[in-house]
Amino acid sequence: MNDHSMEYERPVRRAIDAVVRRARELGDERQQAARVFADLQAGRRCLGDLSSVEAALLRGVPVIDLLLEKSRAVRFRDPAEMVRLADLARLAAERLERQEPGRHGPAVLADLRARTWGELGNAYRVAGDFATAENALAQAACWARRGTGDLLLTARLGDLCASLCTDQGLFSEAARILHLVQAAYRSIGDQHLAGRALISKGLAVGHAGQPGPAVLAICDGLALIDPVREPELRLLGLHNLVYNLVEAGEHRRARMVLWQIRPLYEASGDALNLLRLRWLEG
Repeated sequence: MNDHSMEYERPVRRAIDAVVRRARELGDERQQAARVFADLQAGRRCLGDLSSVEAALLRGVPVIDLLLEKSRAVRFRDPAEMVRLADLARLAAERLERQEPGRHGPAVLADLRARTWGELGNAYRVAGDFATAENALAQAACWARRGTGDLLLTARLGDLCASLCTDQGLFSEAARILHLVQAAYRSIGDQHLAGRALISKGLAVGHAGQPGPAVLAICDGLALIDPVREPELRLLGLHNLVYNLVEAGEHRRARMVLWQIRPLYEASGDALNLLRLRWLEG
């Protein structure tokens, strides 16, 4: 190794070590925050019982991640709680610069605020408040433009906008956005999310009255997803595949696929999935 290379070796190594160390610290903080948060939710402890170190865990990036995770977890059973938790995450991101001055750069903070606004917009969509969802997603886009240009964040926000378009009946617009989203996920190297976007595109195209292209998009998406990573996505994709085969007049093929996947509905043990099966059989 020449002297010129040696000149850069130590600072590069220090920078890499610092990034790895900080990632480990955030992971540890997030786990501790999750434990404290669970104790508070279950009523095992109250805020007055927390030490100053524990109280400090209830702010910052780890608790924002935690709030967003819990928000997504209740989306099917309690949309109002989904909104409340996402809004708490948004407020926490807004206060982060005052709580931890100098710890995060302005572009990183902008990314964080874009993410929380995006997830809040999605929560409002799930709750059926499309106008507020649209405003929140517009705020997310504004913050993303001030951020680092993170492609994963951009793709996620596009995904959320497409979901809103689908719920609003803007199926062609949703399909156009999802085409760009799946391309972004592919460029990042996340095949599962690319597959997820293709399945969503298939749903939108099918709703737009094009069952043939919908079948192709869903098949392409199913080939990319990881069933272990998101088990319910496989069944959703297969269900909509059968539906669009029927709409395309491919009744024999639809019956064959339905016969093959019937055990998946029963194995899910979900009443809604079983209702979907009965509806599809009818």
